[in-house]
Amino acid sequence: MPLYNFFNYIIVVDIYIMNMSKLDKMELFSNPRSISIFLTIIIFIFSITIFSKYVNYLDFNKFDDKILQAEVLSQYLKTKKSKEYYVLKLKAENSVTFYTTASKHIRDLQSRTIRVQIFLPNLTFREYLRGFYTRSNILNVYPAKTFKSKVAQKIISQHKNIELQSIFSALFLATPIQNYTRQKLSSLGVSHLLAISGFHLTLLGGILFFLLKFPYQFFQNRYLPYRNISLDLFLMVAILLFTYVAFLDYTPSLLRSFAMLIVGFILYDRGYKVISIQTLLLTILLLLALFPLLVFSIGFWLSVAGVFYIFLFLKQYENMNKYLMFFTLPTFVYFSMLPISLFLFSIFSHTQIFSILYTIGFTIFYPLELLLHILNIGGALDSFVIHLLNSSSELYRVSINNYFIYFYILISALAIRYKYFFYILTLLSLATFVFSYTKLSLI
Repeated sequence: MPLYNFFNYIIVVDIYIMNMSKLDKMELFSNPRSISIFLTIIIFIFSITIFSKYVNYLDFNKFDDKILQAEVLSQYLKTKKSKEYYVLKLKAENSVTFYTTASKHIRDLQSRTIRVQIFLPNLTFREYLRGFYTRSNILNVYPAKTFKSKVAQKIISQHKNIELQSIFSALFLATPIQNYTRQKLSSLGVSHLLAISGFHLTLLGGILFFLLKFPYQFFQNRYLPYRNISLDLFLMVAILLFTYVAFLDYTPSLLRSFAMLIVGFILYDRGYKVISIQTLLLTILLLLALFPLLVFSIGFWLSVAGVFYIFLFLKQYENMNKYLMFFTLPTFVYFSMLPISLFLFSIFSHTQIFSILYTIGFTIFYPLELLLHILNIGGALDSFVIHLLNSSSELYRVSINNYFIYFYILISALAIRYKYFFYILTLLSLATFVFSYTKLSLI
């Protein structure tokens, strides 16, 4: 199967599935023995990872105070009892993440490396893994000479509007967005498009494949005719995508997507089913075994939920016309994710329904903006983006009952096996949307 089909299809489904062959594929776990072997391997990997983390924790927690170098991941202003101060999220060696506060008069330290003295509380192993708060003294701020900071400055310099500087820096470098701008994006229902995820990795994969395919095909036909062009192109694209994932410091949703890319290709190449909940489960367990901190990441679990509902839709409608699927799949995912989104964030607006169209249009907008920024004319569409931001509406708080979301997750799980529950799931998601609009009219 030509690899260009592979990348065309992942743009539609937010994963990397090749065009499905009519031949039957083998199930990944066909008997209890294969499941037992897999779980044993996962537990073994997880045990080694946790033991390594615990050794690092004992070394980190050896003294009451510690001087270390850390990267400032985010910096935002907070007000408490009429007092303003900055909250800094820092990452030190061994990927230790922690929070501290600083005076509101300090300069912008975003993405800078600092030398800081921290005063450790009675730190538990769980807090060490999840992230903790500590008092600190900033001893030194190092010049911003990293490649990432230079790229960020290059992006920012192409936009005069501060909001757009924040938006496009987030779009390409996964930097935090200002609270005011984030509220506008939430109102429009496009926050997920700015938070770099598997969707972006999918689009990048398609772009890279398109750029590499014809030059390599010319080279391969003349000098390497014995090579498998599909495999070679996949390896080149995978290496470039991994470089991008590493550059963005292994953002959880990107890490999930890249892992599924590799797992999916390996399984497909060996004749296994790829569009399968088993594939998703295998990837989740592998990632949690290797990176236990992902269990605390909301972004990771939202990414998993999105792929789950994509797989669920494809399981029921795998023979649907691909052009019809291009429109119906984002619609189904939007409504299916709505109860989970409301449960976690309790935010809704009457313009969020248009996020379905924005998601479809983003498949053109994203590569176009990427090209414009490479050509140093990234501000060419700024007036359009500003107009879109100004069309945002007010945000409303809509709460979802805990028992309802438990029931919804149960129905989602049953829908894997029974089509009847798939229809119930669809009705529940639509009912949630209607309920949210009812709440809007009451405010």
